[in-house]
Amino acid sequence: MRAGTGWSTMVPNYRPSDIIDNVRRLLDGEEMLSMTPWYRGFQGSIERSGKHRFKVRGCAEKVNSTTLMITELPVGTWTNNYTDFLTRCVEEKRIDGFSNRSSDTQVCFEVKLSRKMMRAAEDQGLETCLKLESSLLTSEPLARSSKRWTIFSHGHVLFAGNMHLHTADGKIARFEQPTEIIQEFFSLRLEYYHQRKVSLLSDASSKLLKLDNKVRPSEPACRAPPV
Repeated sequence: MRAGTGWSTMVPNYRPSDIIDNVRRLLDGEEMLSMTPWYRGFQGSIERSGKHRFKVRGCAEKVNSTTLMITELPVGTWTNNYTDFLTRCVEEKRIDGFSNRSSDTQVCFEVKLSRKMMRAAEDQGLETCLKLESSLLTSEPLARSSKRWTIFSHGHVLFAGNMHLHTADGKIARFEQPTEIIQEFFSLRLEYYHQRKVSLLSDASSKLLKLDNKVRPSEPACRAPPV
């Protein structure tokens, strides 16, 4: 499978075990199940919000009446970008301050709010307050939306409807679902696995014949009764 050169394309990651399960379903003559994007180590949530869209959310929790702890950012959001965003929030007096304790493997932002801000956030709902809610598709997760922009841009839309790839016969095609990609290459890969099996059996038979020829001259001596 190759991406089409010169074509816009985006294929999300999927759990390997989900792909294996669907391949086994095809082998058994069953229908495949839909798959949700998956990223190793991601602690947030990924939920379908449309035919080709998935809402990606990070993780945040209330520590006390004036502190929120953010421990995960949406897929594709870098800590440097989020730091810049929080800095703008401080300058615009929408939060009191923050500290970035993130490492190269762990996200950790401590955000300080006034009690009034915290109450407003709780009234609205922390999950709602900590994400950008919009049906607009944007490549910049922290961009402002004219529809609704909450206190924290802590969620963005992952678009899965732009999968342009080479087909099994080398043509460029647009795939609507990841299961279509599996279906496209299933027969081709099955044929090549069959060819591989034939080749391995042929190699094994050739090695067996060579070993048999090496053993044959010594067989009479081995079978002769001891003197």
